[in-house]
Amino acid sequence: MVPARATSRRLTHAAALERLGPWSGRAAVGTAALAVGWLIGHGRATLPVAASVGIVVLVRLSAEPRRGLLWGVLIVLLIPATTTVGGGKLSVIRVAALLVALAVAFDLRRPATVGRLSAVDWCVAGFCVVGIVGWLLEAQPPHGSAFAINYVLPLAFYVGARRFGADVDQVINVIFVGASLASLTVLYEALVVHRPLFADPTSYYWSATSAFIFRPGGVFGGPPQAASVLAMSTLCGLPLVYRAHGMKRIGLSACLIASFAALVLTFTRGPLLGFALGLVAFAVLLGPATWARFAYAGGTLGVFAAVALLPHIQTTAWFEKGVLRGGTLAARQVVWNQTRALITDSTSHELFGHGTNSVVIGTPWLPGDPPADIAQVPALTQAGAQDQYIRTLIEGGATGLLLLVGWILGAVANGVALSFRRARDRRTAAALTAACVAFAVTALVDDALRQSQTEVMLALVTGLLVSLSRGDADAGESRL
Repeated sequence: MVPARATSRRLTHAAALERLGPWSGRAAVGTAALAVGWLIGHGRATLPVAASVGIVVLVRLSAEPRRGLLWGVLIVLLIPATTTVGGGKLSVIRVAALLVALAVAFDLRRPATVGRLSAVDWCVAGFCVVGIVGWLLEAQPPHGSAFAINYVLPLAFYVGARRFGADVDQVINVIFVGASLASLTVLYEALVVHRPLFADPTSYYWSATSAFIFRPGGVFGGPPQAASVLAMSTLCGLPLVYRAHGMKRIGLSACLIASFAALVLTFTRGPLLGFALGLVAFAVLLGPATWARFAYAGGTLGVFAAVALLPHIQTTAWFEKGVLRGGTLAARQVVWNQTRALITDSTSHELFGHGTNSVVIGTPWLPGDPPADIAQVPALTQAGAQDQYIRTLIEGGATGLLLLVGWILGAVANGVALSFRRARDRRTAAALTAACVAFAVTALVDDALRQSQTEVMLALVTGLLVSLSRGDADAGESRL
C-alpha cells in the first residue's frame, strides 16, 4: 500500500510540472527571439529564417511534445533521404531524429509513462552499442563518423515510440497516410514520366535497359526502399480501414489501394513476399473467426489471377523484365558463399565482426581503403551483402546478429502474446506484428537496415508493439 504522504508528494510534483509547462514555452520563445534579433543585427540573412522556424517548433513541442515524433515520421517519409541542409552537413534523418529527441526531452517534464525496460529494449540498446563500439575499434576513414552516426540515429524513433506509445493510433495514422502520400510519387514515376524524379537519372541503378524494366523509387530514392517501407506501412493501415466509417473509410481505403499499387509497381519481389506472409500472419493472429473471410478473398483472387489474368500478362515485356527477371538470386548466392571466409577468419570477427560500415568502405559513399579481407570480395563492396543478417554477421559478428534477431523476434513475441490475449488493441498488435514479419522476410534478400527509411519504420513498429504489450500488461496488473 502506498503511503498517503508519498501520494501527496507525487500530486504536488505533477501540479508543479503542469504549472511549469507554459513558462518553459515562454522561455523558449524569449530565447529564440533574442537569437533572431542578434542574427538580424549582424547581417546574416539565412540564419534568422531558420531561427524563426525554430521558434515555432520549440513552442509547439513544449506544448505538445508528441508532435515531434509525428513530424519526424512525416519528414522521413515525404522528403528524399538524400536532401541536406546547413551546407550539406545536416541530412533529413538527422533533422527528424533531432525532432524526436527534442520531443522526448520536453516530455520528460511529465511523470514517466514507460515502465521497466523489456528484453527488446535491451536488445535495441545492445545493437546500438555494438554498432558504435565496432566503429570505434576498427580502422575507419576519418569522415566515417557521419555514416556511423546515421546508422544509430534512426533508433531515436524507437525511443520516441516507447515514450509516446499511448498515442499508438495517431502514430500509425501518420505512418499509413504519410507513406500513402509518398507512394503517389512512385505511381507518378511509373505511370507518367517513366524516369526518376528524386535521383540522378544518369546513376539510377533501376533505369530501363534491354534486359530490365524501369523500376520507380519515388521520394524513397529507389525501389528496394520504397517496397520495404510500403510493405510495412500498408500492413499497419489494415486495422485503421477496418475501424473507420463513412468518408473516412473511403479515404483510408484509397490510401490502402495507392500504397499496394505502388508496392507492386516497384517490382521488388522480397518485400512483396514479405507483405504476403505478413498478411497471412495478420489473419492467423486475428483468430479462426476471420480465417474464412481471408481464405475466401485469397482463394477468389488466386483463381482470378490464374484463370483470367496470368494468361494475358505472362508474355508481356513488363512481366518478363519486371517479374520473371533472372540472375538476381544466383548473383546473391555467389556473394553469400564468398562471405563465409570473412565471418570465420578469426575469433574477433566471429564475435564482433569487422566494424560498422566496413562493407561500404571504398565506395563513392564512403571513400577510403577497405579492410584487406573484404577487398578480396569486390562484389560485396559493389552490390552489398544483399542480406541484412549476413551483413550484420560481417560487421557486428555473432553478437550483433543475436541482438538483431532478439530485437525482431522479441517484438513479434510481444505482438503474438497480445493478440492471443484478446486484448483491446489486438488488431493493432496483429498489424504491427505482420509488419515485423514483412521486414524479417525482406531482410533475407536485402541490406534493409542500411536504408534509413526502413530502419525508422522498423524502430517505430517494434517500439509501438513493445509499448502496447507493456501497457496491456500494466492494465492487467491494475485490474488484479
